[in-house]
Amino acid sequence: MWYRWSQEQVDESEKELGPSRWGISAPQVEDMIRRVKGESGQYYRDRDVAWKDVTDNDIALEAANNYEIYNRFLSKLPENVDASDLLKAYRAGLLPQYITPPAKTPPLDVTNAPEIEDKLLWSPKKTEPLAANSLEYIYALANSRMIPSNKDKVSDARYQLLLETFKDPQLSSKLGIKQSELNKLLRRWSNMPARSLQLEQMVNQGQNVTTEWTGISNSSIVAMSQVSADDIDDFFDNIEVGEYAQGWYGKSGVELRNGILRTIMAIDSHQNYGDLSFKIIDIIVNPRSKDPRGQYLSSKKLIEIKSTYRETIAHEIGHYLDDKWAQDLLGTNIHTLSTSTPNISMIKDPEVQQFLQIFKEFIMDISERSNVSSEYMQSRNEVFARFIAQFVHWVNLKSGTYEMAEDYYGDHFTENQFLRFVKILQMKSYLDAQKREHFLDPANLDQWGTRTDNLADYVDARKKQVNV
Repeated sequence: MWYRWSQEQVDESEKELGPSRWGISAPQVEDMIRRVKGESGQYYRDRDVAWKDVTDNDIALEAANNYEIYNRFLSKLPENVDASDLLKAYRAGLLPQYITPPAKTPPLDVTNAPEIEDKLLWSPKKTEPLAANSLEYIYALANSRMIPSNKDKVSDARYQLLLETFKDPQLSSKLGIKQSELNKLLRRWSNMPARSLQLEQMVNQGQNVTTEWTGISNSSIVAMSQVSADDIDDFFDNIEVGEYAQGWYGKSGVELRNGILRTIMAIDSHQNYGDLSFKIIDIIVNPRSKDPRGQYLSSKKLIEIKSTYRETIAHEIGHYLDDKWAQDLLGTNIHTLSTSTPNISMIKDPEVQQFLQIFKEFIMDISERSNVSSEYMQSRNEVFARFIAQFVHWVNLKSGTYEMAEDYYGDHFTENQFLRFVKILQMKSYLDAQKREHFLDPANLDQWGTRTDNLADYVDARKKQVNV
């Protein structure tokens, strides 16, 4: 086969099978080689083999036997072309520098998302709403003109109202305004720059309350506030502090609580965090790391974190969302959504199919901007967690106040990708709202996808989740 391509005389039918028609470019092959080096470089170093001495045949074998690399690159090739042929064509300069990428899956049309103002898409722990007189006082104070003498009181009132929007589904009606009007007030009360206000308005153009994203304004209001233990406890299943209770309620605890709340408020995906717990701990056991700062245990829906490392919170919540979304959409705890490769055609609901394809394309795209120096760094679930950490950092910067970010890992995610993720959050909120309507109507229970778990148990859990 290679001999035929090297001949000067090639007929038209064989030209169509030439390297320029394989659907892969020279820069993509270079990316493939970098990924193989990241995956297998340590193997050769342990055997005192310099990378420059690794042959193309070795690289081809490593690529063909790596699931991620094969599906990213080699699965595109014609049936009679293998990794060795690809590398020969690359070395001979026969591959194009650019190929037209396949069309992206169009976004879900979320303009018809059911407006849910009587109940929240998320389900906070049962808390007592503010009494009518307290709510009236706080609302009046929050609406006051801020001057130096009342700055702290007004800021705190606005913060308390923000928290109440996540705790009391009836808040806007109690205030005698629509939820959309309350959201506008919260934006006006935030301290975010004018450009960020315009950005948040832009991404919400055409959205209704169900899919409106308010991550920047939320982050800004929280950043100006003191987050108490009671404030944050309402969002989660449990927060275990044990012998570190003094630290949790002390100065380090203030910073950690602020980091946790700013993270979930920055994501603002209308998620239910009611099944997530935190454990503040000094020693974390993780065989993959010598000194882990935090870790997410999917079997327990638990984030273990050291009290002095709030910058790793967003990374671990990224793992939690990856796990939770797989359960929401695929009904499985076996895989995270970023690493799942379901047969999308088997999913009954066309909008879920569409979202899964959109999410898969997104993961593949951010992986192209990620660090590929090792197998661990290349894994899609780790790429997604690092992306969430950088996304939260980006939102915090847009809010006008700095928040410590996770260590730089050599990823190069872009603002366009952050904005693309906002759209994904809005689409996920839309699907959650659609599911809510389906699960409330027993006639629709058999129309929502296929699941590997017990459907009756799942339906019962979802009904509880939406406060039915």
